[in-house]
Amino acid sequence: MELDEAHNQERLWIDKYTNLLKNSRQNEKDLELLKADNQNLIDDAEYTKCQLEISEDRVKELEEKQSFYEKENQIVKDEYAKMRNDYKDLSDKLEREERQNEKFKKRISDLEENCSKIKYEV
Repeated sequence: MELDEAHNQERLWIDKYTNLLKNSRQNEKDLELLKADNQNLIDDAEYTKCQLEISEDRVKELEEKQSFYEKENQIVKDEYAKMRNDYKDLSDKLEREERQNEKFKKRISDLEENCSKIKYEV
């Protein structure tokens, strides 16, 4: 009876050991899978970090271009405003010159008419 009890205890210990061994092997496999997953996550994080740096550089480059184009746009607007003012000034001057020219033409016409009268009187 004691021998049977010892055999039963031995079987229980063997079963427990076998289960523990199986669990240990499964845990080792799970650990390896977790290590591989962890490495994949680390690789993904590094890749994402590189992509982020590239994106940040591209954003900085685009911001610099935008700033340049905004400055260029302001220069063009300023030049356009200056040219528009110059055009208005020249248009006003042309109108004054044309009025002055009409006065001179009238004066010349009057003088020519007076000259003609004088020729007939002489």
